[in-house]
Amino acid sequence: MEDSYIQAAAKLSTLLFMIIALIQLLLTFGMPWGEITMGGRNKGKLPGKLRLFSLLSVFILLFFSAVSLQHAGVLASGFSFHFTSIFIWIIAVYLGLNTFANLFSKSPKEKWIMTPLAGIAFLSVLTVAIYR
Repeated sequence: MEDSYIQAAAKLSTLLFMIIALIQLLLTFGMPWGEITMGGRNKGKLPGKLRLFSLLSVFILLFFSAVSLQHAGVLASGFSFHFTSIFIWIIAVYLGLNTFANLFSKSPKEKWIMTPLAGIAFLSVLTVAIYR
């Protein structure tokens, strides 16, 4: 596969990670969207401990973005290729499991909002992992 397609997949995954990170950041600051995340068990604002988890998720998603972009050759420096080769697969597996969990969430909002975001991110990261 051409590098431009692999880089486009990495950029798409990064865009999706940034959207999810923005949602998590807004949840951290008290947006009443608890139903769209973490199993949808919390209607309204997330409790304090889960807000901290949302903030941690922002940093994890930024890390995912960096790994995806660097592994695809969009970013030139940072992690070693060996490091990104391992972590791109860890991210892909995580996103696959996350997509599956979102799909079977009891919360319709989580199912219809987060499943497509995670699923498309999964396919994008999987493309980078397989073809790079």
